[in-house]
Amino acid sequence: MRFEKRDDCYYDTKTGLEWSLKNCGPMTWQDAVVFCEQLGNGWRLPTIEELLTLVAYTKVDPMTELPDMMSSRYWSATTDVYDTRYAWHVYFNYGYDYSYRKSFNYYVRAVRGELKYAV
Repeated sequence: MRFEKRDDCYYDTKTGLEWSLKNCGPMTWQDAVVFCEQLGNGWRLPTIEELLTLVAYTKVDPMTELPDMMSSRYWSATTDVYDTRYAWHVYFNYGYDYSYRKSFNYYVRAVRGELKYAV
C-alpha cells in the first residue's frame, strides 16, 4: 500500500512525503499558504512537483490513491514565473496542472518532509 495512515498524516512510501489527513478549503492561494504554515510542525503548501506525485493515471474521479481527495483543483506553492499573480495547481479530475489567478478558491492538502524522488 502506497499511503500508510499514521497519527497525523498519510506517509507516502514512494516519495517520503507526509500528507495531511484532511482537505481544506476552498480558499485563495495566499490563504492556503498561511493556513498550511499555521498548522505548525513543518506543514506547508506543496510545490507543483510534490503535488503532481499524487496523480495516478490509472485512477479516475479522482486521479489519485491518496485517501479523501476530491475530483477538484488543489493549490501548489509554485508561483507562475511569467505572471506572479498566478500559481500552479493540479486538477485531480483529469490529473492536469494549470496556472490560474491566486485569487481563485481551490482546495488545499498540506505536506511536510522532503521529496526523495518523483513517482
